[in-house]
Amino acid sequence: MSHQPYEKWLLSEEVISQQDKESLKIHLQECKSCQDLHYAWQAVEQEFAINAQVEPQSGFDQRWEIRLEKTRETRRQKRITVSIGITLGFSLLATWSILLADLTNFSLSSFLGNLFATLGQFVSRIIHILRGVESLFRAFPLAIPISAAIGVSLMAVVTLLLAFWTASLFKIYQPKQGVILK
Repeated sequence: MSHQPYEKWLLSEEVISQQDKESLKIHLQECKSCQDLHYAWQAVEQEFAINAQVEPQSGFDQRWEIRLEKTRETRRQKRITVSIGITLGFSLLATWSILLADLTNFSLSSFLGNLFATLGQFVSRIIHILRGVESLFRAFPLAIPISAAIGVSLMAVVTLLLAFWTASLFKIYQPKQGVILK
């Protein structure tokens, strides 16, 4: 026998039509399971009506809010600690990988020479790019305001994207509101 609409009607506080009431009444006369449910639910409702709701002890709200804030702070600190630990771990791994890979034929003079040569090439390329940009601006004087407008626009877009990204990270890593059960 199907109990679905009858159980829903018994446990719901919705007002049902007269035809549904008659159907429920007939079903309750025939179905022992739904009769038991009906009487049990009536007993529960009577208990709720008789017994008054217990008020929390004074100061409960403040204690609960303090505990919630401490729990949130602890979780936030744990996330930060884990993030820093993972970052440091990867940094150490990368450093040791570089050192161990180059340890077999390591020479301080060769290392310093390569370092300064690389820095020199980098500075040389930057100077070359700046001279190219300078000659471009001399050839096209209108390019300066246009590129300035484009540059400012791009910086504004990047700033907005970074702001949205940061806001989304705060939203993602905020603890959910509600009761925390331990």
